[in-house]
Amino acid sequence: MKNHSQSTNEIQLLKKLFRIFRTEISAQKSGLAIYYLLSLLAVGAGVLTPWPLKLIIDHFLEKNDVAAFNSMLGVALSAAVWVMVIAAGYFLLNVVEAMLNTTNKVIIARVREQLNLSIRDRVLAHIQSLPGTTRMKYRSGELVLRMVGDVSIFTRLLTKTMPQMFEHGATTFFTLAVMFAVQPTLGFLGVIMFGGLFLLVRRYGSKLRKTSREKRRHEGSIAGLAQEIIRNLPLIQALGFEQKTRRDFRKINEKSLTAGVNSIRVIAEMERTLKLAKGIAATVLIGGGALMVLNGQLTIGELTVFIAYLNKLTKPADKVNDLTDSATRGMAGGEQIAKLFDEKPADLEAVNAREIAKMRGDIEFRNVWFAYPEQKQRDFVLKGVNFRLQPDKLTVIMGQSGAGKSTTLSLLLRLFEPTAGEIAIDGVLLSQISANSLRENISVTLQQAYLFSGTIREVLCGDNANISDAAICEALAFVDLAEFVDRLPKKLDTLLAEEGLNISGGQQKRLALARAFLLDRPILVLDEPLANVDAQSATVIMNALQRIRTGRTCMIITHNPALCTIADEVLHLQNGRLIPMQQTA
Repeated sequence: MKNHSQSTNEIQLLKKLFRIFRTEISAQKSGLAIYYLLSLLAVGAGVLTPWPLKLIIDHFLEKNDVAAFNSMLGVALSAAVWVMVIAAGYFLLNVVEAMLNTTNKVIIARVREQLNLSIRDRVLAHIQSLPGTTRMKYRSGELVLRMVGDVSIFTRLLTKTMPQMFEHGATTFFTLAVMFAVQPTLGFLGVIMFGGLFLLVRRYGSKLRKTSREKRRHEGSIAGLAQEIIRNLPLIQALGFEQKTRRDFRKINEKSLTAGVNSIRVIAEMERTLKLAKGIAATVLIGGGALMVLNGQLTIGELTVFIAYLNKLTKPADKVNDLTDSATRGMAGGEQIAKLFDEKPADLEAVNAREIAKMRGDIEFRNVWFAYPEQKQRDFVLKGVNFRLQPDKLTVIMGQSGAGKSTTLSLLLRLFEPTAGEIAIDGVLLSQISANSLRENISVTLQQAYLFSGTIREVLCGDNANISDAAICEALAFVDLAEFVDRLPKKLDTLLAEEGLNISGGQQKRLALARAFLLDRPILVLDEPLANVDAQSATVIMNALQRIRTGRTCMIITHNPALCTIADEVLHLQNGRLIPMQQTA
């Protein structure tokens, strides 16, 4: 009953995954159809392979009744010629089977890689669509594992494990059918043998599913912690936390080790039991077949076919531990992906959401309240916030850490939705503006200047290939980096390391500001632009902001009072409430 319930759950999970990735899997249906058709042909060739040997044994070695054989086929050939012809047929069957299998390997490899590409793209798109409050529940490394590792083992399930199961199933079906046709008694013994092996697999499969699921869960935690360690390695070294970090990492790895050993133990027990069962079945089948030959119920050639078929029936048993392990891993990975897709995307698009090509940048926060939804007790981060940002003006929002400054930015970008109140741009509510239109009108530089690895040109231009080198150089001059880049051996084609780690923090901030300048959008938002920069970079950034503000709505979030000197208006956030203070630059 328990196994039946688990099988039902697995079927439901597979249906759910097929429903989620219907488009991606359907795009490969022609390749999959060809693969399964060729698999059937290869299985057919494999089932026929023992028969040439049967003909040679029964007609030319045991009885040497070449005359009867010639009479049956209506030709007159010598025994030697017939043996050569039949041997050639045996060779041809093997060639056909080998060619079909080789072709299939290429077909299914292409399908696997295309599925990896499309499903990973879909998972990434889903992660990007999740609201910020949902993403906060996951470590970044865990999401990376879902997108890379789990997708890989799930597509392996679809394109390797399941096809192999199909091939073994088809081989078993056709083999048993031929065995029944030749000798029903031995065919019945074959069914009993296969049924016994199947029940053993089900018995151990439930244990293996549990251990694989547990190990996959621990691997997600390992990936999350590993990424945190690598990202914060300089801080860990500076604080002397290496030993503590290693202890934490070792502790979580030990849990994964225990789950992995438990999984191997189940596999080893299953392999031992299956080999014992296979030995018993082979003894019964060969012994029974030999007795039938002695009693004249079976020819030696037919017994040879049955022995060959015995190997075909037991081949799935030899592979069953690998297939079961691969299947349970694939299901465990698929389960983690399905859980991720249970998370609902942010509902950013109203039914009649407006596309606005170019905004003026008149922004209003109207009695905005916000609290994180996962908090059991509503502790509002923003409390009745009202303010207006106007084009051609630079507004600084001051406040200490935890005052709600970054939350204000997240609400403007619709990373979160207000708990109460509303936000409008140019008189249109944010909820009525398409997410793409909104974000295509806003340039943002965050407190941590996120720079993707790539050349300086790629970092600054993104996917906009229309930006000229002259425009890039102008933007670099704007932030006083033109000479620095010009001194580099490859200039704009110089590669930046991940997160720009091969340049200084101040240079990272200035590159991020140059990127915002090149985007040339009507709304510019900067989060702590002077954080963690030297005095020279701070001066450059302040001067650049004086120029970039022209014709734009500018909002700076900071706790640094130096930026107030260039502001048209200063707003002070304290405990989620806004206190306006006017200041003229």
